Amino acid sequence: MIASGCRGLSARLFRALRSLPAFQTLLAYATLGALLLPAPTQAASIDIGASTLQAQVEKAFPKVKQALTLSDPLLSLEGATEVVVLCGRWEFSPKPPVAITDRPIPGRFCAESRLQWNPQPGTVSLAAVRMRSLALGDGPPLPAPVLKIVNAILPEHLEGVVVYTAPKFIGWAIKNLRPLDGRLQVEF
Repeated sequence: MIASGCRGLSARLFRALRSLPAFQTLLAYATLGALLLPAPTQAASIDIGASTLQAQVEKAFPKVKQALTLSDPLLSLEGATEVVVLCGRWEFSPKPPVAITDRPIPGRFCAESRLQWNPQPGTVSLAAVRMRSLALGDGPPLPAPVLKIVNAILPEHLEGVVVYTAPKFIGWAIKNLRPLDGRLQVEF
């Protein structure tokens, strides 16, 4: 019954529109389209503060791989470049001790990264990690040629570090992530 009523209405509407001049017909179609089509919706988003992300990153440290230990992570978000910066301490403990020293060799590091959304586990992790700086002890950063060599080795230790785990009830709806100054914007 409802379908036949709609069909009759659309036939009457079509006849009425055919009797109008061309401009009025176009205007009528545009008005009907605006009324009948759903309006575009603006994407919803939430901001996740740096302290929440910092707490999640701290759970992944210290990271130990063979003789290298990464610890004391400090996460920051740079909105202008939309990158995540992770700085911390590193320590190289050669086994057996090498002729140079029998104590661990400490230093500082800073790496920049993009974020990657992993829908299956519902996590946001570091991806495309690149070392920004590396220093021995509290000394100045190592020169660029040394940093280039380190960039071939060290980033794999930081790839995949989880910076956020989404609640299961919203994880499926995440469409985009944007690092802003001091927070992560999650768009749905």
